Amino acid sequence: MRHVPILLGLGLAACSPQGTPRDPAADPSANAIDAEVAAVINLQDRTEIEILKDRVVALEREVGELKANPQSLDLDLLTKRVETLEAASASPAAAPAPEPRMPQTDSESARRAVDAAINERRTKRATQD
Repeated sequence: MRHVPILLGLGLAACSPQGTPRDPAADPSANAIDAEVAAVINLQDRTEIEILKDRVVALEREVGELKANPQSLDLDLLTKRVETLEAASASPAAAPAPEPRMPQTDSESARRAVDAAINERRTKRATQD
């Protein structure tokens, strides 16, 4: 959207005779063209600002609703998740690939080894009693 005035300016520059600088005093239409280009840029800026203001108002309204009722956020997330799962189960070919598992870190391996040793001792105690 911002490129329109630039392209318009380049187009106007291409139409002017080469080698002769554009003198605003000698060419009154140049002032009119510059004024129109400035008006177009101003209109575009105002339009973009209005669109962004409307978007901010809509987002503020959504945030207010979520603050008032946080359960709706959970419900929306669960609904999206169920829809994704239903779509995946309906067409297994279109289902997304499972995320690759991260390799276990040393701390995870150590924790699992400790848990296994504790479970083994519990099992031995239970069988001895």
